[in-house]
Amino acid sequence: METARVTYALFVRSLKRTVRRPVFLTISLFQPLVWLFLFSQVMKNFARAALPPGISYVTLFAPAVMLQTIMFGSFQSGMAMVSDIEFGMMDKFLVSPINRTAILLGRTLADGARMFIQGLIIIVLSMALGVRFVHGPQGVLAALLLAVIFGLGLSSLSNTVALRTKNSETTLMVMNFFLFPLLFMSPAIVPRQALPGWVDTIGRINPVAYAVEGARNLMVGIVEHGSLRTTIDWGQLGIAVAFLIGIAVMGMTLARMAFRKATT
Repeated sequence: METARVTYALFVRSLKRTVRRPVFLTISLFQPLVWLFLFSQVMKNFARAALPPGISYVTLFAPAVMLQTIMFGSFQSGMAMVSDIEFGMMDKFLVSPINRTAILLGRTLADGARMFIQGLIIIVLSMALGVRFVHGPQGVLAALLLAVIFGLGLSSLSNTVALRTKNSETTLMVMNFFLFPLLFMSPAIVPRQALPGWVDTIGRINPVAYAVEGARNLMVGIVEHGSLRTTIDWGQLGIAVAFLIGIAVMGMTLARMAFRKATT
């Protein structure tokens, strides 16, 4: 009971900290908004040949932008961890008579709530641009939950890097180094059929590819043989869910190991 109370208190603290430092939230939303409004306009003519007839580029691009928002937002977790270490807040937590598991758990829950809200904002803006979600609110909610699972894995990896390096700049550079190539080696920008063969092969082990395809599956459908399939591909969705849960579990395990080593 005490652990739950402390976890909740640290969860609220992390959310309040985000509100009081809106620059991080603004930056993590601004870049995906640029992609949503500008990139979709620039790319729509180039991608037309790879799109099914009658389907706008922004329709297929919107789920990817939601994932990008959560990807970039995952950096905030590691940056906040470094800030707590640098300003001595972590030392105060460690000398307090609280379960240390609550420190990571409270931050993780706050990350999930923040990512859910960020994804929801992108969905609302996508609807304003004319995107229609074929599976209704249930599909959107399921896609958001899938995106949050993906984001929790990334934020845990961000915390792992932060705990190992104890440096915000290094944390940001390491995460950018891996995430941007994974983003462009996924069907986020164009449908899978338009990707080079070697990129599609890498996509079989690329978590971003699984996240993007799973979100599209639930929100707008997936492109198959030059047409948009709007019925849910349960096989693809099941593989995506299993893969992303595995990434999340691995990330949380690594973060817990790094936390134990950093605090002993």
